[in-house]
Amino acid sequence: APVPSGVILYGLPGTGKTLLARALSGEIGGHFEVMSGSQFVEMYVGVGANRVREAYAKARAAARRNGRISILFIDEIDAIAKKRGGGEGVGDKEYEQTLNELLVQMNGFGNHGLVLTMAATNRLDILDEAILRPGRFDIKVKVPKPDKKGRVEIYSLYLKNLKLIGPEGDEMAAYQAKLLDDLARRSHDFSGADIEGAIKNAATIAVERQFSGLTEDISDAEVEKYRDLAIITVKDLHEGVDRMAYGSQIRSRVRTDRERWETAVHEIGHAAVPEVEGGDPVNRISIVMTDKSLGLMDSSPEEGERYNWTDVQFRIRLRSMLGGRAAEKLILGTISTGAGNDFERASALARQMVGNHGMSAEFGVKSLPPNSITVCRLSSASSPCL
Repeated sequence: APVPSGVILYGLPGTGKTLLARALSGEIGGHFEVMSGSQFVEMYVGVGANRVREAYAKARAAARRNGRISILFIDEIDAIAKKRGGGEGVGDKEYEQTLNELLVQMNGFGNHGLVLTMAATNRLDILDEAILRPGRFDIKVKVPKPDKKGRVEIYSLYLKNLKLIGPEGDEMAAYQAKLLDDLARRSHDFSGADIEGAIKNAATIAVERQFSGLTEDISDAEVEKYRDLAIITVKDLHEGVDRMAYGSQIRSRVRTDRERWETAVHEIGHAAVPEVEGGDPVNRISIVMTDKSLGLMDSSPEEGERYNWTDVQFRIRLRSMLGGRAAEKLILGTISTGAGNDFERASALARQMVGNHGMSAEFGVKSLPPNSITVCRLSSASSPCL
């Protein structure tokens, strides 16, 4: 089988595209060169194109020397491979010349099959069609966010470097496995970078908790003693996930007991629906104020991800979103502004159910543009409005 001309890794930020390329560089045993797309960009016409030629000439020479295919990895390739336009400025000419040279080097008269071009991007949709065609980037590999099993592995990797409080002996393995499962289920929409950030947050929280009262400097002789004292708890880890998902706690704002009670009623209203109706398990409820919310209720599928949703599951999710406002009306006898974001998310989900998934008896099985569906108050004689 012929060696492909190029492999492009694409996906959301933080999913590990560059890390995959770094891992590959240690496996091939041949020449591996890493460049950034921005390294080719200059205002002076011809500089970027010349750098492309030099990079490929160096890679081909290395391949001839050691008899192995060279790999040239271009990170953030969208800096030089966006769709070409009709600009007439100096910057536009330089940009297009650089892209044209890259196209020629990947699949032109001078290509001898000695170089495999790898690239990474977050925006595959903005790249020029000429660079994505077969013969250039033959293989397109989507790097998605990790599934639950992947998140467990990533958490396990980071926890190896931390001292976790727990039971002794054989019980520790089961205790840690349960913890990893809980963390992976709670962080169901996290990328690899988000998980790293959650662990860093947890470690910071642990340090603040243990050493916040320390006023004197630590001498070199005391470093080992304090390192032995540096431990992390399950609570620290869960708070680290909370901080990553919902923002940092705001300690300077003081709320009255009445405001805290109203927030508690609102969050319990969210949690009551999935608990009573058999929805996704509730993982966490908090009334601690963050820079993103007054409180939070987190529920997620036990399996970590759900790829196929039913209308019953969607309706439970909708009622859960609206449960906070309902609890305010029933228990407090008044309503607040705390449900604004709930309505926004519920409206978006309802439009998706009707317009994309055909889950409406009135509209039927149709595909409707998201902005064409208007919420109407229906009576028995009325008809749905668009």
